Amino acid sequence: MYLRRISAVMLVLTAFCLSGISYSQEKEEVSVPVKVAPVQRGEIAQELSLTADVGPQSSVTIVPKVGGILEEIRVELGDGVKKGQVIAKIEDREYSLGVKQAEAAFSAAETQWNLVKATAETEFLSNLKQVEAALKMAQANLDKIRKGARKEEIERADAAYKQALENAEAMQKDLNRARDNYEKGAISDQQFDRAELQFKVAQAGLQSARANLDLTKKGAREEDVKVVEAQVEQTQAQLKTLESFKEAKSWEAKIKGAEAGAQQAEVALGLAKIRLDDCTTKAPISGMISKRFVDVGAMVGPTQPLVSVVDVDTVKLLTHVNDEDIDLVKSAQRVAVKVDTYLDKVFEVKEINISPAMDPLSRKIEVEIKISNPDYLMKPGMFPRIRLLVQRNNTLLIPKEAVMEKDGRKEVFVVRDARVHLSRISIGLEKDDLVEIMSGLKEGETVVVAGQPSLKDGDKVIIEEGDEG
Repeated sequence: MYLRRISAVMLVLTAFCLSGISYSQEKEEVSVPVKVAPVQRGEIAQELSLTADVGPQSSVTIVPKVGGILEEIRVELGDGVKKGQVIAKIEDREYSLGVKQAEAAFSAAETQWNLVKATAETEFLSNLKQVEAALKMAQANLDKIRKGARKEEIERADAAYKQALENAEAMQKDLNRARDNYEKGAISDQQFDRAELQFKVAQAGLQSARANLDLTKKGAREEDVKVVEAQVEQTQAQLKTLESFKEAKSWEAKIKGAEAGAQQAEVALGLAKIRLDDCTTKAPISGMISKRFVDVGAMVGPTQPLVSVVDVDTVKLLTHVNDEDIDLVKSAQRVAVKVDTYLDKVFEVKEINISPAMDPLSRKIEVEIKISNPDYLMKPGMFPRIRLLVQRNNTLLIPKEAVMEKDGRKEVFVVRDARVHLSRISIGLEKDDLVEIMSGLKEGETVVVAGQPSLKDGDKVIIEEGDEG
């Protein structure tokens, strides 16, 4: 009996060991059961709820460019205006007189310029010849006093003196007359300078003739000779200076100076006309009058606003969003706007502008959304609730439960030939239980939607019946 029990135990142990060896040698790979869904095309929509401030497309506060009494204002609060339309007028009597004064000054400067152009060179050459003649006379006088005078020379000297005296007296009268006319504004600076120069030349000639006569009569003394020699040297120096001016064409500088004066007067005339035009204030933009600050009769100036104009054909919705919502904002095609019971309407988005910087206090980014406002329902200053609406058609979609996240990356298991392959993806819109695939998957592929925790890349899977498709 005992021996039979031992034999039975040995048989059981032997059978167990043999079966274990057989199992480890013949063991097959286990297929993990999973649920799957196809990658397919469809439509998806997502929205972002925010609050916003309504602002105009543009806003301008209009101030006059010149000061004066407001003579006319042609707009009222709420009026529509077009760019270039006359808004207001300032009394322009003084500015009109300023234009006339500038016109007269320009005319005089232009006349002076033309006169200088016509006479400057001739006048210079005439003066040069006069100095050359004066030098010859001084040299002749010097020769005479050195040689002594004859009777006929004394007579000639006396005649020359009388002629010089008459000439000097005539030049004195001309100078007095020119001075009177100049003080009355009847002649130009150029004309007065010419009269004064001719008088000085006549006086020099008279002095020279008188000295010549005296010397001729008395005979030369040593000091007289030195005086005449000094006159000769002085005249020679003057002639040398004029000859250098001739070589440099100094009269051209005089012409350029007169031309510059005419140009300056022309600029002053232009500025006077601009100030006159500035008495009429025009709208710089098209829009509506949002404020009117003054009435007719008020004294206004460049620091006093007249009216404000806003362009509300297009308005801006100013809001702030988190950085993770920026991509969604960029894709917004429409915006739903709600202002209590006053307004609840969807608008097409015209333009979206996004600040490149984040507000350091709110840690949000400023966004400007432009929409058309044809019925002027949107008013600057409103504070509506808005929903940014994004919709895409015929885009790749998968169930949201297929997406896994690891180290900030989005991944899915793709089933191919009964095995799973880990694929990195990027997603777009999300709505309910669907997500949009931007990259990483193709239409028709199959992704695991249940059973992912027990999977690793390359595992063999079995799809539970009734799940695919």
